[in-house]
Amino acid sequence: QSATIIYISRSDDDIRAYATHKLVKAMRDDDGTQIGLLIVATWCVGEYGDLVLKPYSAETPEVIAFMGLEPSAVVATVEEVTKRHSCPEEVKERALTCFTKLSERFAGV
Repeated sequence: QSATIIYISRSDDDIRAYATHKLVKAMRDDDGTQIGLLIVATWCVGEYGDLVLKPYSAETPEVIAFMGLEPSAVVATVEEVTKRHSCPEEVKERALTCFTKLSERFAGV
């Protein structure tokens, strides 16, 4: 978990945007059993949540594209994870920090 967070935090904005978009999707799709994924995703959303407000696209051998999200959708995704019965305390703790960061990042939106 720590290595993934360090890698993303040291990457450029393009990789951060891709990773955060991908992690938001993974949070939605996860059934709550991948605790490491939820921890990393929650941290990234708190740290780089502003990057998922804009659409993302990249051309590799195939086109990768994500639509921009509304701030309320980003917050709702994290909130839904924390309301799951199976959500561990460690994820809930990170979510509180995430909400604090997002309130600052989304203040002008």
